[in-house]
Amino acid sequence: WLKFSLVMSLQLGTSRLTPERLKKILASDRRIYYRTPELNEKLHIVHGGYSKLEHLEPFTGLKCLHAENNSFDEIQGLDACTELRSLFLQDNCITHMSGLEKLANLMTLNLSSNLLSRVEGLSCLPALESLNVSKNRIGMEGAHDVVELRASSVRCLDLSSNRIRAEEIIDEVFAEMPALRVLYLKENPIGGTVSQYRKTLLHKIKGLKFLDDRPVDDQERRCAKAFFRGGAAEERDERRRIKEEIEAERTQRLAVSLAADEEAKLRGREKQAMLREDRYDALTDPTRWGDKNRERARRLEEDWAELEDQRRVARSKLKEEGYILQESEGTVSEVSLGASDASQDEDDDSSTSPAPQEGHHQFAPPQRSHGRIEKGCPSLPVVRALVDDLDAMD
Repeated sequence: WLKFSLVMSLQLGTSRLTPERLKKILASDRRIYYRTPELNEKLHIVHGGYSKLEHLEPFTGLKCLHAENNSFDEIQGLDACTELRSLFLQDNCITHMSGLEKLANLMTLNLSSNLLSRVEGLSCLPALESLNVSKNRIGMEGAHDVVELRASSVRCLDLSSNRIRAEEIIDEVFAEMPALRVLYLKENPIGGTVSQYRKTLLHKIKGLKFLDDRPVDDQERRCAKAFFRGGAAEERDERRRIKEEIEAERTQRLAVSLAADEEAKLRGREKQAMLREDRYDALTDPTRWGDKNRERARRLEEDWAELEDQRRVARSKLKEEGYILQESEGTVSEVSLGASDASQDEDDDSSTSPAPQEGHHQFAPPQRSHGRIEKGCPSLPVVRALVDDLDAMD
């Protein structure tokens, strides 16, 4: 495979990444690139068959470089790209992890499907978090091939499809990586040589959150620790305890939910009882609907006060005319004419006009002005009009 890759790189890797070629790439899509190299943050030079990574000095603002599927045999020409955050060099012919000394801000590095035999050069990459070196030839010399990972800041490490076999790599390298959270080791010989492969990794790598094809939860980690503490029997007991804890937690959540329902029902019953005792209902409560209904309640109070003033004026008019008001619970129930006024009215009526027929009265209609009764109206019509007004007000 190595010979075939070298032959293909010699045959196909004849294209040069010239400045003219870079200008054509920038002019190919104005939606992605600026004509001025310094302004570009991304650059794609993929599937070009380029044999050498060069002429990138003007791209000082570059943050993401895609250079996969070419024929690069080494990493070079990136000294001016000090702002680079992501570098994708998969599917090339790179044999050594060199040429990265100036990339102190690099966070993601993909070197999968190359010709690497060891992981190196990580001391100059203090910000590196994700490293993909899958499908290489790493691990043929044991832990020596990956020893530089111990002091790195890598959180996500992909070493799948390599030659890792030695069990001491787990204790000497992976367990010593302080930031390691995601690890891919599938399709390596170590999966068949280490007994209880997954349990061993979970037990020894304390902060691991994802291993190979699935995440790591607290229950699986507890079972792995129990297995190394007391074997399969201890693991079964730990699984039983986990099941009991889950059931107890479910019962507790159910009890809390039922208690909340009962409390809500109790508050509802208390609210209904308060509403039955309240003088307001849901529609007339001035505090229920905010400022709009508070303004409505204020206007109702003003109208009620004005109505009370009109009642007092009507009663005073009746008393000025000499009528006696008999009230019951704030309402005029009967109006009668005083004795002197009644006799005087009879003398006036007998001297000025013929006696009316029984059941009929010869009186002028009451005089009103804008809903108010004027003085000087005949007594009986005044009484009738005022009593009608009082009834309407009530």
